[in-house]
Amino acid sequence: MKKFYIIWTGQIVSMLGSGLSGFGLGVWIYQQTGSATQFALTALFMMLPNLVVGPLGGLLADRFDRRKLLAISDCGQAAGTLVIAALLFSGRLEVWHIYVAVVSGGVFNCFRWPAFNAMLPSIAPKQHLMRINGLVSAGEAATMIAAPLLAGLLVAGVGLAGVLIIDVITFMIGMGLLFTIRIPKLERRIEAAAVHIGSRTRNYWRMAVNDTREGWTFLRDRGALVSLLVFFAFTNFSLGMIETVFTPLVLSVGSVRTLGATSSIAAVGMLLGSIAISMWGGPRRRMQLILGFGALQGVIAIVVGWQTSVATLMFGAFSYVFLFPIIGAACNSLWQTKVPNELQGRVGAVRMMAFNVVRPLSFFLAGTLSDHVFGPRGLVMVMGAVTVLGTIGAYAYPRIRGLEAELPDLLGDDLPAAQAA
Repeated sequence: MKKFYIIWTGQIVSMLGSGLSGFGLGVWIYQQTGSATQFALTALFMMLPNLVVGPLGGLLADRFDRRKLLAISDCGQAAGTLVIAALLFSGRLEVWHIYVAVVSGGVFNCFRWPAFNAMLPSIAPKQHLMRINGLVSAGEAATMIAAPLLAGLLVAGVGLAGVLIIDVITFMIGMGLLFTIRIPKLERRIEAAAVHIGSRTRNYWRMAVNDTREGWTFLRDRGALVSLLVFFAFTNFSLGMIETVFTPLVLSVGSVRTLGATSSIAAVGMLLGSIAISMWGGPRRRMQLILGFGALQGVIAIVVGWQTSVATLMFGAFSYVFLFPIIGAACNSLWQTKVPNELQGRVGAVRMMAFNVVRPLSFFLAGTLSDHVFGPRGLVMVMGAVTVLGTIGAYAYPRIRGLEAELPDLLGDDLPAAQAA
């Protein structure tokens, strides 16, 4: 676990720096323009690269040194931050500069997580995968909570320029820790790729298509994994619907202060859930946990929509989000143990493409259905019921319920993927 802890620490430090600068730049935009729309555009520009470039990160994670990809991600984001800092010092910073930097940083960040997640099975034993996935979620939750608090103090104390410099330093720390350890070399299946190697080097588009096809072929030949992918796409669709109407639902019974408090409680729930799964390690039968807790989330949504009040919203936000890192750790460990190490990135790219299709659709439909059909409360209840029925249907389907028995783990009980191979 030592290698994981070193890399994880570096990535947490780097994420914290990004959170600090993101908060500071958002405040600067609002102070300069007084426009909530221009402030909100920052989040949109941060999300767009993931929709467009996200799958490419998974493909590259199977083709290049994953540690170098993490380093490139840190260097690229640090360079963008330095440019913004230079413009700020010279008095030339404008809002559109920040938008460009946010898009650029989002593109580089698309290389970070596929490489990091694909690296985990090669540096930690199989029995610890749920635990380390829980720690990854705990780190994300901790930065979500700590970054706004620290950024508020730092912006007041050292100014936005100081916050940007701190961000660059955190990137350097993260990159430095990467190169203090050795990572097992990724072994690709050269026999399968040799036929296409000439065309791939000449045509990067064909390379991406071929690599995506390889990931999809692996899934197609294992129908249980396709069923699992469909189920997770369905749950992400339900999550997107509920997430979209969360703010209107809270504001229908409370104030903006209530919304802030509920969001903070949800973040704490995510942190505690992450800590819980990292300490517990999870059960051996992961599908039972995923389906059981998924159904429980649906029940929580039904209760919150049925008896909407400040108290039920806070309880629902905490408990609903508390289950996320537990389900996510079980889900990630399933993919990490059922997919060969050299295909982790490509299969991850297919997964990301499926999720990127359903999430925007859920955001679009949620607004329409909430405004013209169900209202926020009714939509939350409906999606809760749909979630419960969906998990029951998944449990009734033998390919999903028996996935762990049908597909053996591809890692040894005590060895990381590279050593097991």
